[in-house]
Amino acid sequence: MTGIGTVYSWDMGSDSAYGGGALWVTTTGGLLACVNPATGRVRTQETVTPGQALTVYGIAADAAARQVVAVASTSNNDTGVTTIVVLTVTPPRDCWR
Repeated sequence: MTGIGTVYSWDMGSDSAYGGGALWVTTTGGLLACVNPATGRVRTQETVTPGQALTVYGIAADAAARQVVAVASTSNNDTGVTTIVVLTVTPPRDCWR
């Protein structure tokens, strides 16, 4: 799957890390996906911050805890406030190998 709204839409607006048998990719739109590192096929994806601009500074996968942690900032266009957040996501079982 390629194009706008996918993990392959714009690589300059994404961050990635490898862990737990998957390549983890985030985008500025808040999309988090686990990708098969051998084929590039997306195993599963979800939007973690709908409706907000998201800048990811770093991402890590903890295979033992089966969680992905990202340090990011979100911006509220109405107030102009930017907030630094730590996102912890528990991806579906299919992501882990």
